[in-house]
Amino acid sequence: MSSVRVQHGGLYTCVARNMMGAAQHTAALNVYGPPVSREPLNLTVVSGSDVWLRCPVGGFPLSRVACLVLRGVEAARDAGAYSCTASNQQGRSAEGRLHLHVMRPPEMAPFQFPSTLVEGNRAQVSCSLISGDLPISISWRKDGGPLPRDQAVNSQQMEFFSHLTFSDLRARHTGRYTCIASNAAATANYSADLVVRVAPTWVVEPSDEAAVFLQPAALHCQVRGYPPPVTMWLRESGDPPGEPLLVESTVDTQLAPNGSLVFPQVQPHLQGHYTCRASNDIGQPLSKSVFLRVNVPAHFPTRQQNATAVSGGAVTLRCEALGDLPLHVSWSRPGLQQSLTGRTSERRTPSGVPGVASELRLSGLTREQQGAYHCHASNDFGQDEAVVLLAVKDSLRGTRNG
Repeated sequence: MSSVRVQHGGLYTCVARNMMGAAQHTAALNVYGPPVSREPLNLTVVSGSDVWLRCPVGGFPLSRVACLVLRGVEAARDAGAYSCTASNQQGRSAEGRLHLHVMRPPEMAPFQFPSTLVEGNRAQVSCSLISGDLPISISWRKDGGPLPRDQAVNSQQMEFFSHLTFSDLRARHTGRYTCIASNAAATANYSADLVVRVAPTWVVEPSDEAAVFLQPAALHCQVRGYPPPVTMWLRESGDPPGEPLLVESTVDTQLAPNGSLVFPQVQPHLQGHYTCRASNDIGQPLSKSVFLRVNVPAHFPTRQQNATAVSGGAVTLRCEALGDLPLHVSWSRPGLQQSLTGRTSERRTPSGVPGVASELRLSGLTREQQGAYHCHASNDFGQDEAVVLLAVKDSLRGTRNG
């Protein structure tokens, strides 16, 4: 107020409203001066509420101000024109006038969405006002915010009801929908939850994977849907494959919360066909079969060995390399230019890991031949090296002759 006058004095109320209700605070502004009339006041109240009427006049201080309390107001009984008088100690007075309007607040009938809606269905709910003085404005909100722009969603308001329609339900339409009705007296609202059940769809579709022996690996299978789909893994058993077996969490396999099948340390016996299935009883279940291949790089389970032979005699040095075939094995000795050729043969460990055993035959041994002999192994997935330490001792005959 840039230029305060006596007429500006009185009670001021600040009101805050949202869809959940309203709050208010009232404070007095006192402007010194004699009693003075204000413009007639139009006051709208809610039917059935208690109303406190204070004579709408200005001036301060006032020795007598007329007030009136109406409880449980009714339009037929209490609506209409009221007049009152206020005076000060000097005997000056002023008349105030107001017109009381009593309105019925909006009251809506409860509504709800069908509980069996699935993606692709159509749906409609009606927000119907069973009482309340017109005109009434009706609006819709979703999850506390404005109704999103969507070609599949439409609202239509008539005089005392509003239709909310969905022409093609999708997962994005799931949420809480609130109907808000307002007239000059009050605001009312009612909310209902829309749940769209959605068949499983792939987020990450399983695919064939190649893993490395003793390294971690995973077969990914992630789906979405509502209710949340249940995911399971099956593995074909036997050769030829027989009835699929359910995969459970063990030392070798772990079922992740997101649906992936995790292998902490891949072993050869884990190689095979796996199937991921996901279902939530909506639509057709998802199913995808993939193959896990376990690649075993060349490696030596024993990196160092000792061998002893007698001078003039013969010895066979042996090394065993494991890994996927073809597996190439060769021998070498530091400082020796010519290549050493060993005899190799394929083998397989009890755990199913393929491998190659190589034997290097040395004869007519001398002390100069003792030392380190290196066995090298390689395949498409890696390489490794082992060493055999050969000690050549003098023969007993050579010792006696010496």
